[in-house]
Amino acid sequence: MPQAALHTTLPLVTEADRAGILAAYHVLSYLATSVPAVAAGPLPVRFGLLTTTTLFGTVVLALGATALAPGPAHAETRTATARPTPGT
Repeated sequence: MPQAALHTTLPLVTEADRAGILAAYHVLSYLATSVPAVAAGPLPVRFGLLTTTTLFGTVVLALGATALAPGPAHAETRTATARPTPGT
């Protein structure tokens, strides 16, 4: 899935902007995986491992369901086309 997102997005930006797009993508990917784990780290001490795992799994499932939910319908559908590279 991440490869498909990059293959769809990168042809639409200029070469000068690609480094910034990739940097933002990797920073957000890192934060998306590390922040929830770090936030859940101290919870087992107070609530127990089973409760923390159940809560963490519920939150992850809820966020996943939100991501899969259909967005607002658009009147027109856009298709991604690659910009021609200068000099070709």
